[in-house]
Amino acid sequence: MLLDFLRTLDEENINYVSWKNNHELSKALSGQSDLDILVESISEIRFYSLAKKHGWLELVNPVAKFPSVIHLYKISDRSEIYHLHVYFKVITGESWIKEFVLPLNEFLIEERVICPNNNIWILSNKAQACIFIVRHFLKTGSLMSRFLYWREMDSYKDEWILCKTKIKDLNDADIISLDSYIARSGLVSEFNLPRLLDSVKFRLSLMRFCRFSILLLPSLRLRSFFKRLLNKLVFREKKKFISKGLIVAISGADGAGKSSMISRLSKFHSSFQSCFVYSLGKPQGRIIEMLRRLINSKSRIKKPIKSKFIKNTTIKKAISAVILGFLRLRSARIARKKANDGNLVFVDRWPTTNLGKMDSPKIITGKDSSQTLEFLARIERETYQKIPKADVCFYLKVDVNTAVARNEKRVKVDKETKEEIITRHLDNKAIIPLCKKIVYFDNEGPLDEKFLELQGLVWGEMILIKS
Repeated sequence: MLLDFLRTLDEENINYVSWKNNHELSKALSGQSDLDILVESISEIRFYSLAKKHGWLELVNPVAKFPSVIHLYKISDRSEIYHLHVYFKVITGESWIKEFVLPLNEFLIEERVICPNNNIWILSNKAQACIFIVRHFLKTGSLMSRFLYWREMDSYKDEWILCKTKIKDLNDADIISLDSYIARSGLVSEFNLPRLLDSVKFRLSLMRFCRFSILLLPSLRLRSFFKRLLNKLVFREKKKFISKGLIVAISGADGAGKSSMISRLSKFHSSFQSCFVYSLGKPQGRIIEMLRRLINSKSRIKKPIKSKFIKNTTIKKAISAVILGFLRLRSARIARKKANDGNLVFVDRWPTTNLGKMDSPKIITGKDSSQTLEFLARIERETYQKIPKADVCFYLKVDVNTAVARNEKRVKVDKETKEEIITRHLDNKAIIPLCKKIVYFDNEGPLDEKFLELQGLVWGEMILIKS
């Protein structure tokens, strides 16, 4: 899939080159790592257009945003996650602030060669060695950056070995002047860090290409450190949508497989982007739900329900329904706020305004209803009308016998009876959740196969909405 897109770039005459971390090339091409490519800046607009056309989604790193650098993701039909780290300029330097913009685009494009193993453009060995030494010095010019470099020493060493270039052959390299620094790089006979003083001198020689004043660098390092620390300990955010995120609701009758699908979807997407899960079927939480069961335990009869439309809802049940409506509204607004912050939000069920249906207003009034009941019914209806719409809702459909069989296997407190499952299944066939788009999904079949199918549809909707 990634190789196909890179071949498309060639067909469209968009020049690119994989300019670093080529020791992990096989991992990147199999979806186990990211691929770092430099795309010539004159093709930036065409590249964006082509990436969107081929189903790539741009996400941003909330703790590390750099100019002319983007993150693109795509999911295959086998749920492989491909990650393109695209540069339109040579942005490099310390790992956390990437403070240098080097004028090397033309050099890197000119020095690219076809990798014989997979037919993609990579740097020639000598060019790769040159750019590695530049990064080697720039990334070791402060105590903090040296520590970060040391943590990934083995990876950098593997990258250097792959260059297959003798250090003496770089003395006449047609790139940023390296001659006076090569002997002090720490790479002459072994793989070591250069002396701090030598790294500082090299960085000073390139300060005209630095994005910031030299006086600001210490504060930028500290700010980045605390921002990352706070994110790791508190926020734990991963990649996010550029602007607003999405609410993806998974609805359907009992036994349709909603919980299983949401569990898998959230686990999958949480591996690379900020993802949250909410439930609007019972948003009251465990404690309130336990109290509700205690209150209603005596009145619940384990037998088929003849009709859900009772002419006069009792005041007790009406109050309970109003409270449930408020809780659903509150949870829906929380979910919308999370989505507006750039997150992907999965929700187990989403309310509807279809009276008497699943996740809908429940208070039924008649000609002889009291003013109190009429008042509560009006409050409930208005509450549901205030609930924001989900961006897309996937409504899972299964045969009633499948729903019954799945329910029997569920481990759940106060589980529904077979008769209740059948009644709910039939009653809720035609409900329409409050959403901008509804997609009906046949969830009959093996879970693994249906998940891959649903995952593909979810990703397709994400691309469509965010394009």
